[in-house]
Amino acid sequence: LDICETKRINPNFRKIEGSTLKITVEEGIREITDKSDIDRVELSEQEKVMVTLEESVWYSFSFYFPDDFLIVDNRLVFAQWKQYAPHFGSPFLSARYRNNIFSFKVTAQDVVKVFKEEIDLRGKWHSLIVNYKLNKDQLGFAKGWLNNKQIMDYRGPMDYFPPPKKIFFKMGLYRDTIDQPQTVYFKKFRRGQTKDSVVE
Repeated sequence: LDICETKRINPNFRKIEGSTLKITVEEGIREITDKSDIDRVELSEQEKVMVTLEESVWYSFSFYFPDDFLIVDNRLVFAQWKQYAPHFGSPFLSARYRNNIFSFKVTAQDVVKVFKEEIDLRGKWHSLIVNYKLNKDQLGFAKGWLNNKQIMDYRGPMDYFPPPKKIFFKMGLYRDTIDQPQTVYFKKFRRGQTKDSVVE
């Protein structure tokens, strides 16, 4: 987590047991520029370590939703990859959990591709691995594994507008607003150039 930062330090970010990060989102917690129907508490990569185009990069981390995590049919994003540009669009790649369905979602102009796995993620630690590359021609690839099972294997458009120079990663909880809190735990965050560099 040392390559991440947050614009706001508050009790919703709390390190526990040394390297484990606890993040809680509540109704009404959002950035000033957000719409009123959004809640979010997230960490973002620092600009100085953002990924450049034509770079194949690997990410891995473990996450945990508690036994009492609220299961509801509501948008919930807990990891996302976005373009760093004068205007920010939706993430071109994201990991989501909605109504006991885990999914990777790839979004580009005129393209939406979702890779799903029905699973109750509560009460256990899970591992996530992602490998992607975004090229100057606005095409790329994305691969993703949940608990060492490959869920996503995509090649094609991965962009909204002319590619920026950099891409950044965010982790936390981003959702359509609801009146109940939700908590996620993260640990063992790694980023590297090869799979071997991010797995144990």
